Amino acid sequence: MGDTQDDVIARLSEPFPETDVEWRVQSASQGRSPIVRVLAYLTARAVQQRLDDVVGPANWYSTPATMLQITPTIVAMQVGIAIRINGEWVTKYDVAEPTQVEAVKGGYSGAMKRAGVQWGIGRYLYHLEAALAEAQYLTEGQSHPGPGWRQHKSSKLPGVVYWRPPRLPSWAIPDWEKAITEQQLKDVKKLWYTKFGHNCNGNDAAEQFAKFVTERTGQFPINDHRAWTARTLEIVTKKITDTPAAGGPTNDVPFGSTPSRRS
Repeated sequence: MGDTQDDVIARLSEPFPETDVEWRVQSASQGRSPIVRVLAYLTARAVQQRLDDVVGPANWYSTPATMLQITPTIVAMQVGIAIRINGEWVTKYDVAEPTQVEAVKGGYSGAMKRAGVQWGIGRYLYHLEAALAEAQYLTEGQSHPGPGWRQHKSSKLPGVVYWRPPRLPSWAIPDWEKAITEQQLKDVKKLWYTKFGHNCNGNDAAEQFAKFVTERTGQFPINDHRAWTARTLEIVTKKITDTPAAGGPTNDVPFGSTPSRRS
């Protein structure tokens, strides 16, 4: 590795995809609807994967845990993450208390994640305050609210509480996951139509554009720029550019022929 420590930390510190960020309930209280506050966190696996991606599996390791007697009643586990930078190993440490469930494993995982924060991994999440989650009570006879909802049980609340994680603010997600503008969506549609849509009317063009995008990205973002991401836009733009506009149906042009034009 020819990177400096600052280069490594900058790359380790980049925001994670929203799918890699987990949420846990900090508090839940009673109201007309449940009031559920949640905190964002990373899993140890996400930290390990970020290290693999940035420095490579052979250029980092986590140290064995050291037990520290903080006070007569408090014991903490200290773990370090060592990274090889320009041939030299640099280690950063942090601590965590053993957890109530799987005390050793949980304590080690917590200390490792905190050591990751010393390297900048997920540190930006510390700037997020507890967020309100969408929540509702589920009483006897009611059906499950659907995918994406999680259950929180508390003897202090009536019925079973279901909650859904909030969205992260735009500054806390990678640029390639951010929504595009309405104009950017119009521009990519125009790019497609200019190359492939001469033979389509309005409704047919919309359907064929959707089919083109679906076959190349696996899913079609609904006709709303807020459903698109910068990464999807980049993929679709490249596919439009790279796909031949030859006449006649082909595997590359799934929506039919584009007649040749002569001046």
